[in-house]
Amino acid sequence: MLESLEYGLVVAIASCLGRMPRGIARFLSGCIAFGVYRGFGRLRRVGMRNLELALPELPYKTRKRILRRVYVHLGWQLVEFCRMTRYTAENTRDWIRAEGLEHYLAAQARGKGVLVLTGHLGAWELSSFYHSLMGHPMGMLIRRLDNRRLDEYVNRIRCLHGNFVLSKDDFGRGLLTAIHAGRTVGMLIDTNMTPPRGEYRRRKDGGRYAHRDSHGRRRCARSQSLHQGDHPGRGAPGLGRGRFSARLGRSTAL
Repeated sequence: MLESLEYGLVVAIASCLGRMPRGIARFLSGCIAFGVYRGFGRLRRVGMRNLELALPELPYKTRKRILRRVYVHLGWQLVEFCRMTRYTAENTRDWIRAEGLEHYLAAQARGKGVLVLTGHLGAWELSSFYHSLMGHPMGMLIRRLDNRRLDEYVNRIRCLHGNFVLSKDDFGRGLLTAIHAGRTVGMLIDTNMTPPRGEYRRRKDGGRYAHRDSHGRRRCARSQSLHQGDHPGRGAPGLGRGRFSARLGRSTAL
């Protein structure tokens, strides 16, 4: 019952935001973001602590202002996600542009699959979506939502133009399968496994990390082996040396 109510509320809000003019939708999403900022103290404290660790030289008020802007940005991200069902290659051409696409195409031409490592910042949902709009669908590493219906709803939007999702619960198998098939897979560089799914422990041989489950059993090889970057003879995936990014125009200011 709670799952259905949660699903209905989110879909109703998403439908409204998706139909509104962007300016009005951003204003309302900013109000929602401010409510979350004020109402969830634990999240706010975690954000402040992270900023303190990353930017200790900044005064408290500056870090607080940055955190408030992060919440506003997440509200804008929500608006863009709600509008993605309306986006096409034609109506996004004037405000989203690709830079360095030739590096991706060169890696793809090798036929060994492409692993895209990207930052968890900016319009990350829109960047993978735009990749598929350009005719280059890709797989995405995701954490499944607890609400099954919401999870299906969100992933259905992500995959409208050929993208596919890989759950982090079984990411290694899905990644290797996709790479061996010559496909593209993208992952956010801060993606990590957390208990109870597993934890990272320091190895005795060389001080590297191995991923182990909560019972201490080894679950996968060291993370470097997924890249295969040290073993070109094994047919490493196309880790291009160039940079590829999707830039948003001034009209969206994401």
